[in-house]
Amino acid sequence: MTILEHLLVHLEWAGLGVVADGETPGDLFLGEMPPSPDACLCLMSADMGIGTEGARIEIFVRGERGDYLTPHRRLARVTAALADFHGFLHGDGPDADITVLSGGEGRGADTLGRHLLMTVVRLRCCGEE
Repeated sequence: MTILEHLLVHLEWAGLGVVADGETPGDLFLGEMPPSPDACLCLMSADMGIGTEGARIEIFVRGERGDYLTPHRRLARVTAALADFHGFLHGDGPDADITVLSGGEGRGADTLGRHLLMTVVRLRCCGEE
């Protein structure tokens, strides 16, 4: 499992969504935000870090059409769950330190009127998996 996959599972474990895979429809995605569902969250690697710096990860949240407040609230829950996190991801995953680097940033609405927001975190693993 990559560190991005561990973080995605951690968000599911924290009750912030369901990881989508080939068998389970969900609203947590990795690397690409699909056209549906409207309301979803996606992790993307901004860089995988060098040495002890850790990885910089972008977290995108999209809302339902015309709904501006719900994605803000969801991103606030995600940010609160990750802010100054020190421990094992999803209970028994890798030992990690997470720092929120930016607050929620509006990215505008797409052509379907779905608002997109983003925050950036720095994730540093503290030991070998």
